[in-house]
Parts: sequence; C-alpha cells; structure tokens
Amino acid sequence: MRTGFLPTVTLGRWQPLPPSRAFAWRRCVNHRLAKFAKHSLLFGGATAEASSSISSSWTQRADTWAMSDVWRRQFPNATASQWHMRFGESVTTSSVEQLLDELVRKYETQVEAAPGTPADTSPTPAQLIQKVIEFLRGLGLSVEDAGRVIHKRPQILRLSLKSQAAPIIHFLVRDLGLTDAQVRRAVRHAPQIFEQPLDLLRSNARYLSRPTSRRALALRIADDTVASHATSDPADSVERSVASAAVSSDHGTFTTSANEDDEDGDARKPHQNNDLVAGESTASNDSSSSAMEALSFGRRQLARAVAKCPGILWRSPATMARMVYFFRSEMGCNARETAHVLSLVPQLLLRSPDELLPQVSWLRRHLRRKAADGNGAIAPNQRDLARLVVQYPTSLLLDPMETMQPRLDYLRDHFGVSDFRRCLLNSPTVLEASIERDLAGFKRVLVDSIGFASDDPALATIATKVPKFFHTRPQLIFEFLTREAGLDPAEARTCLALAPTLVLLSGRRGQSVPSFGTHLFPYLHFCTQVLGRSLVDVLRIAPDFLTMDVERRLIPRYAFAKSRLTSHEWQALKLHDLLCSSTSRFCEHVMHVPVSEYQRYVQSGKWLLFYLQIL
Repeated sequence: MRTGFLPTVTLGRWQPLPPSRAFAWRRCVNHRLAKFAKHSLLFGGATAEASSSISSSWTQRADTWAMSDVWRRQFPNATASQWHMRFGESVTTSSVEQLLDELVRKYETQVEAAPGTPADTSPTPAQLIQKVIEFLRGLGLSVEDAGRVIHKRPQILRLSLKSQAAPIIHFLVRDLGLTDAQVRRAVRHAPQIFEQPLDLLRSNARYLSRPTSRRALALRIADDTVASHATSDPADSVERSVASAAVSSDHGTFTTSANEDDEDGDARKPHQNNDLVAGESTASNDSSSSAMEALSFGRRQLARAVAKCPGILWRSPATMARMVYFFRSEMGCNARETAHVLSLVPQLLLRSPDELLPQVSWLRRHLRRKAADGNGAIAPNQRDLARLVVQYPTSLLLDPMETMQPRLDYLRDHFGVSDFRRCLLNSPTVLEASIERDLAGFKRVLVDSIGFASDDPALATIATKVPKFFHTRPQLIFEFLTREAGLDPAEARTCLALAPTLVLLSGRRGQSVPSFGTHLFPYLHFCTQVLGRSLVDVLRIAPDFLTMDVERRLIPRYAFAKSRLTSHEWQALKLHDLLCSSTSRFCEHVMHVPVSEYQRYVQSGKWLLFYLQIL
C-alpha cells in the first residue's frame, strides 16, 4: 500500500504517513491555495502576488517532502537529524558557496598550510577555509554566524583545527560542562578563544571554580603558590601582592562551609572566619593564588559565566580578584552572593572597581532610610545594596543619569513615590522599565480602568509595596471584587489601597487569567459569615489579613476564643488582638492560658466545626 510523502516523528525516527493523513494534508494545501486565490480576486494585484509567492513556497515544500519519501525508502533506519542534514543541503549549499567565495577573495593571502606539509599535497586556501567553515558548522553555527565569526577574527583561518581548536572545544564541554548552545554562544562572542593557550584556560578555570572540600582548597593554594613562584614575572609581582593582601584577609569566607548561609554575619564580619587560612598563611601571604580562591563558582555558574563572557578564561586573576574584593568589602555581598552576581554579569570581572563607583554611589543615595521624624535620611544599610544587586545584577551596568534617574523621577512625579528604598528593594527592575509602556501604561490602568484619582496616595502605595508592580494586571482583581465578591467599586478600590499585595494574585501580563475565588472566597466567607463584618472593615483593622492562613491561624483562634470566653469578654475582645497578635501574645495576654493548652486544642481538631461553616 502506498504511503504518503509527509514524515512523522516517532521516538526520533521518521515513519511513513498513512494514506488518509497524507490525503488530508493535500486537501489542506489545496484549501490554502484556494483561499489566497480568492483574496487575490477580491483585493487586487498586491494580494495576488503574495498568493503566488505563497503558492510557490508550498509547492517547493511539497516537492521536498516528495524527495524525502524516496530517500527514506532507500535508508529506512535514518534518524531525524540525518534526514534534516540530507535535505537541508539544498537550502544551505548556495549560501555556503557564497560565503566561501567571499572569504577566499578577502583572506586568500592570509591562509597558509600547516608547516611541514609537502608542496604537492598541501591544500589550497579555498580548501583550508572550507574546513574552517565546516568546523564551525559542526558546532551548530549557522552559515551567517560562521561568516561573522571569521570576519570578526580572521586569525582562526591560520589555526590547526586538530591540535588547537578541537582540544579547546573538548575542554569547554568536558571540563567546564558547557552545553552545545553555550559553546556556540561562547564562540560567537569571543572567537579568539581558539588562540589562547590551553594551559592558561585551565589555570583560570581553577581560579574560578569552587573547591569541593577544605583539604582540596588548601592543596590548591599550595600547588598554585609553587607554580606562581616558578613562573611569575618579577615585574608584576608587586601588583599581585597588593591584590593578594587585599583579599587574603577575607579569604576564609569563600569556603563552602555552612558559615556561607549566614549572610548577615558574613557581610558584617568579613574578617573573622580565618580558620582555614591559619594553617596555610605562609603559603598564601605573598601570592596571587590566595586571592584566586575568593570567587568559587559552582559548575553551572562557571559554564554560564564562560558562555556569556569567555574572556574571563584568559583575564588576569589579579584583576578579577580586585573586583571580587570590591563586592565583598564595599557592597556587603557574601561569598555565595558574589558568585551568583558575577555569574550572571561576568563582564564585570573584566572591569575595574572604579568603573562601578557611579552606580554604587547612586544606589546607596537612594537606598537611604527615612528618619523617624521625617527630616532627612539616615545612612543606608550595607545589606540593602547587596540585596538589590543580588536581585537585579544588571543595575551595575546601567547609566545612573540617563537610565535609572528618569525612572525614579517619573515615579515621584506621577505616582507620588517618596520611599525609594522600599520601591527599589521590591521592584529593582523598575530601574530599566519602559516609561511609556510599563510605568505610564500601569498608571493608565489604575486611573482609567479602576477609577483611582491621578493623585491618589494608593498609587504610591501600590508602586512601593507590590514587587514588580508594572508587570501585574490590577484590573482583573478589581473586576473579581466588583462582580463576584459583591463589592461596589469604591469598596474594591479601598481594598486595593489597604491590601496592595492583592494585585499579585492577578499574575503577570501574558499569563492566563487565574482563579481568584480559590484564594479569596475563604477570606470573604470568614469575614461575612463568621465575623459578621465586611472585607473592607477587616482590612482597616488588620491590613495583613489576606496573608494569614485560614486553616492554621484564623479559624483555630476564633474557635478557641469563642469556646473559652464569656459573652461579655467576647464583646470586649478587639479584632486586632484576635487576628494580628503573635501566638504567645494571643495565649498569654488575650486568653490568659499557656501556649501548650492552645496547641492541644488545635491538635484535637475541635475547631473544624467552625471550618465547616466556611466550606
């Protein structure tokens, strides 16, 4: 029985298409051609030309599939990738030939055969260039990318692919763990990686990678110290000694011990964890190797950093150590945070710390806390700068005056934001947000769709307290409160002003509409059926009401108080003490019982009778 000409994929191999499905596909193609022919008759020549071009493309595609049926019968065990390679040749052959001709005309005089090759067997420049193109295409680069790489670094045409290029690719994949996509990205960004000595790449990889144990760290320090003394240049020993002395005192915090998890203590006391280097101080005091151990990338972090910025594999370790020390001492980042930030923006390792001073000073100025009396501001907490940089490392690459300051000016003038510290810590990406699409568009939603006044303080509250507020859809939660929850528009706006984190339930732009009832209906029923109050009244008393757990906090407390208090005591009980106080304060100062008695009541499950009313 004759099969159709279209291939289908089953477990990675091409299978013939049944006749019924092949016939249906032909009908689909004919239907599309007829549809475009109809439009060409109705709307004139321009559409006729478009339909003609589309018709030819569909015809070419059908011819290719027909050829593939013949080839598939001849090679029934061929995989999908082989099928694509076989029939992709006709598409890329012309572009490869054009690229080869262009490169031969431009770089023919720069291409030489390997030394020692007999003259009668030496390849021509065109053959050498073609081998380089095939090598780059074998990495997965497109013809256009291969041409850009060669034009960007013509020196790779003189390299030996077998002895120079292939070992470096093997090193990136096997030793550093780069994926195929990351290897392609590294080659596109820095094709000069093929010209670097492999020993240099391995040495820098040891500096950047994380030791697996304290003993491995100590042994690596000693080995690298001996190697650095044997191969170092006396001319630059002074510079490396300065960098080493700057970082060696902070060296103990770069280990992989459990002390890394204590971020606050690590940031405030960067010089107190020296138990590791105490025994190896004689080997690391005057060498750059002790500074090298400061970064400690994980395997995935190292692969990500190399793919984004391959230049760190041949950058001077002393230069990178100064940037690491700047993060630890000036910005308050601990070892794990430093590795995280520099793996996301590894280009910072190629820069001097002085280049980051404008960004750091600008961020510190806007992260100052307001004074209690409202007059002036107090000095910023060093951890605030570290928190912002960890959440949004790209902030260190933005221009303070041209990019970041206009966004804050817009928030101050159009939203009324004054607490920039809280706004930046909750929404650091606002520093690069589009003023017209993101900020102005979000305000139009609040004013036009929801009905807030343009100078309503709720705008500043939402922009300050809601993380990444400009990505949310507040109109969805407003529609739910007015249509399904039964609130009038004024009450719904009051709820959004009192509990701005409600906006987070709407999700990000582009996502499907979430189900608000699953989260909000238990709170609405608790307010109306159990407490006998509206949601607005409860939010005025307890603004964090919607963040409290209904099953573990609200219902058990209400049931316990209702069962233990007299009617007079119940009427005198304040709702704020019932909902907002801590467990110990609720038991000792409100109910006057030990905490253990309340815990036994919760474990007994008697409060479930009240929970059934809400369900």
